Amino acid sequence: MKKQINYQEQLNAICKDIQKSFTYKINTISSFKTKQCLRRIKKLNRQTNNQNIEELRYVVGRAKQAYSKYCRDNNYIPDSEVNKKIKQTFIELSRKVIKINTKKQNVMNKGTDIKIEYNSDRGSYLVSNYKNNNLTQVKEFKVKDVKHLGGKRKQVLDRLTHLNFGINIFDELGINERDFYKTNPDIIHILLNEGRVDYAKMYIKEVIDGTTIHKPFEIKYVLNKDLKQGVFSPEENKNMKKMAKLDRISNELVIVGKKKQKNIIKPKLNFARKIKQYINPNPVFEPKFAFDTAKIARIKNIKMTKNPTVISAENVSVPKLINKKTNKITADGNISLNDEYINQRQKAVGQYVNTHTGKIAAHGAR
Repeated sequence: MKKQINYQEQLNAICKDIQKSFTYKINTISSFKTKQCLRRIKKLNRQTNNQNIEELRYVVGRAKQAYSKYCRDNNYIPDSEVNKKIKQTFIELSRKVIKINTKKQNVMNKGTDIKIEYNSDRGSYLVSNYKNNNLTQVKEFKVKDVKHLGGKRKQVLDRLTHLNFGINIFDELGINERDFYKTNPDIIHILLNEGRVDYAKMYIKEVIDGTTIHKPFEIKYVLNKDLKQGVFSPEENKNMKKMAKLDRISNELVIVGKKKQKNIIKPKLNFARKIKQYINPNPVFEPKFAFDTAKIARIKNIKMTKNPTVISAENVSVPKLINKKTNKITADGNISLNDEYINQRQKAVGQYVNTHTGKIAAHGAR
């Protein structure tokens, strides 16, 4: 109890000193006093072991708004160093809040707070709230359309910037703004409507950054295999299907068909899978040289001669060789290879036949 009173007294004193620091006419002194108060806030957070970190982050955010208002009311030009230091302190505390809330042990102890399920046949989201793993409330959020996604994303960014005391969430989360198209703006809207601003940041961080984090909420998509089914047009259903596949944070993607439904459990994106997604799984290798094809053919031919297949003599037809002038058969390919024929061939190897007369002109080695 004494620690809590001491904490509250220190916090009240810091808040008064921050307000006073804005009133100094000399910018150097004003900047120094403000920075001193911000250091005291961080020290107070260390002393309380992050127990009141969310409140301290809120105080820093309110100090940013108070400084902007004071400068506007008194026609002062805001000091860039003061704004920069306030922003840095807010981001430092905010990142620590998200890290604490996504710690595996903390998530396991706290359990799932909220589950969001989209159904394409119904065209709406079912939001289930839990407390101590017990269902407390179920809400339905109807979706007007799945076409104007760019406009929806701009709206959620404006809401987040306002709730973030004017601080850019991309700077806060350390992510690339160009990848924001991967997010589902309806999910962010729902989380903000439920008062889960940090959950919305966790969602954006995981989808854009691609790093799997432990989170106290679940997202599920139930989509119809037939894009013509449901309350939306095939084009809108196709857009939703693309978003569901890009949505790494979703725990389950269910494709429903007439015959059966297909459950796709999304795997954890570890480092190996993260690298693999940038590599073409089916590369096409072109031959380096023109004779590669002939080389492959020769290799195949060698393999066939080493491992010849047994072919029936009845299926082989060798053409006869006929002398054009005498019209006599000089060789018959279909003669049976009996023992006598083989012996005769062994006695006279390499006979040379005159193609004009059809007579044997010379013998080889006997």
